[in-house]
Amino acid sequence: MRFFRLFVATLWLAALGIAASPAHAAEPTGILTFSPPTWKHRAADRLINILNRKDCLDDATASFSYSVKGGAAPNGTFEVWSGAACDVPANRSATAVTKSCVLVKAGSALETRIELPFRDMIKPYSTTGTEPAGEEACDSVAGAGLQTRNLFFVVYNAQDQTSLVTSAPASWAFKYDVTAPPPPTNVGANPGDKTLVTTFTAPTGESNLLHYHLYCSPVGPAPATNGGDAGAAGADGTAGTDTGGTAGTAGTNATAGTAGTDTGGTAGTDTGGTAGTNTGGTAGTDTGGTPGAEATSGTGGVAGTSGTAGTAGTAGTAGTSAALDPNCTSSLLIPGEKVPAGAIDCGQLTVQGTSGGETKPVLENDNPYAIAIATEDDVNNVGVLSSLACGTPKDVTGFFEAYNKAGGAAGGGYCTFAPAHHNALAIGLALMLGACAFWRRRK
Repeated sequence: MRFFRLFVATLWLAALGIAASPAHAAEPTGILTFSPPTWKHRAADRLINILNRKDCLDDATASFSYSVKGGAAPNGTFEVWSGAACDVPANRSATAVTKSCVLVKAGSALETRIELPFRDMIKPYSTTGTEPAGEEACDSVAGAGLQTRNLFFVVYNAQDQTSLVTSAPASWAFKYDVTAPPPPTNVGANPGDKTLVTTFTAPTGESNLLHYHLYCSPVGPAPATNGGDAGAAGADGTAGTDTGGTAGTAGTNATAGTAGTDTGGTAGTDTGGTAGTNTGGTAGTDTGGTPGAEATSGTGGVAGTSGTAGTAGTAGTAGTSAALDPNCTSSLLIPGEKVPAGAIDCGQLTVQGTSGGETKPVLENDNPYAIAIATEDDVNNVGVLSSLACGTPKDVTGFFEAYNKAGGAAGGGYCTFAPAHHNALAIGLALMLGACAFWRRRK
């Protein structure tokens, strides 16, 4: 009996413990898997997870295959997000204080493939909606150098935002740089033998530079236009039209009264006898009628207020012109522009610790050349051309070349030739040749 009581008490305590346990959210019951992407509109020999500006401008598009299985997952809301920790519902919320995710595309958990344009993968985090990004996305990235994001494939319950799947892998990481590096500055050029020897100042603030590319062109007249033309001034707004009210019609003057017309009575005409006493009738006393008072003139309507003149349009910003040396111009190499077809590829320098270097010996001596430099980063973005420097390659005469030109006839090494007798320079080399002979005897 005692054992039975203990058993019942144990069950009762266990029941209380279960009832007091807090409820936990249901764990995801589905599994989402996806494979690395294949790319369209992109060179096949490039790494699949390192992208550049050309990929963006060419509208490169990644194609992912995926699978969603288990529980209610196939019926959940399926989306792909780009950013950091986008598998956390709070980071996908429109009310998040700090935006770290952007919706790339919505799809279906019942499908097996989805295509994601690179432009949509790098949209600013402030973007809302699923409208495809245009080419402007290639210029919207803040920061220099390589940027890193992750793609998250999520399936969730639209009612409470709870995740319905575990993703394996958790995300797909990629890096990108869609901003071409600036060119070096303060470019200078000195003559070499069939070369130009450059000096320059490296660009600052760039962490992933790879090469400097040297481009040459014969000196020639510069193109007619350097830099963009100034934008046309905006047209002035049309002035508002005055619309004064119509003046009131003046009151009409009343017609004056007609003057009285009575005349005096006829004078008496009796004669003889008692003098007549009749006097002439009293003269008529009617006066002219009182003139009618003039009606007050009506007040004119108040003139309308003049409309405010439209604001003149803002003048367009003038195009920036690169500073040009009037003595160093090229019809082909334009500072601030992309590398043109037809430019001479006259060399490449590694970036590390470089502040100058020599071109390849592909130039003609005694002909003046212009040279410009473009910078390449490690995702193969090539920037625009630097300012120009000019120089003229010169034949550099070495010692033995000078000796031979002076008439020296020996060969086979610097200690095997005999003094020449054709020129004073050859005679001047005799002391050195004697030293060589002494050295050979000692051997």
